[in-house]
Amino acid sequence: MMYLKSSSKKRNQESCGDDYSKKTLKSLVDLPFAATFADTKGEKKWEASEVTIVNGSYYVIHDNSWAVSKIDPHFLMNSEKNIQYGDPVIAPTNLQYQAEDLDSSFEAIVEIDQDTFYLIRESIHHKEEDVYRAVILKVKLPNVDHILQECPSEKTFDGTSKGFEGAASLIGADGTFFLLGMCEGNYCSEGDRGKKPGHGQIIVMSLEETDQNDYGCQW
Repeated sequence: MMYLKSSSKKRNQESCGDDYSKKTLKSLVDLPFAATFADTKGEKKWEASEVTIVNGSYYVIHDNSWAVSKIDPHFLMNSEKNIQYGDPVIAPTNLQYQAEDLDSSFEAIVEIDQDTFYLIRESIHHKEEDVYRAVILKVKLPNVDHILQECPSEKTFDGTSKGFEGAASLIGADGTFFLLGMCEGNYCSEGDRGKKPGHGQIIVMSLEETDQNDYGCQW
């Protein structure tokens, strides 16, 4: 992890002049994830995909790990204040749809309220329908090993590699909670179509009950 990384000296001088050092951010801490935890729980691969800040702490999800990492704002090395909630290798016990490669496919984390989050799996193959949908898990820390709710997106994708890559939330005027899912590929597509510039998409979703799938809900 690198925090407040500065740009190159040459570029800073060109854009900011001789006082560039007073106008640019400096790197305060440069630390690999593996060095932050006193207990890594045996994890050796760290593919951090999104970070959210809650009450000064950094909550991080990884697209290979089932754990949620909480990082103390002081960024201490090998610190017991840095925690992994859940097992990085073992999926939640009541999960309906496992990723085919056994990784979590987590790409976004959104706070709901204190210690409760939505974790968004990018795009999961639903074999019964033969379609790819994002799956949103509701968890309450520290119990990541048992999810409170699991619902797919109504939105479908071309495959597993270009689903939701990030997310945010907002509350509507009537109190409705909305998730905003940002597609990784343009047009929310894979291949050449997904590389065409200028066509990024954000999907606005609200939760609803349904009898059209095994989950009983969808976004």
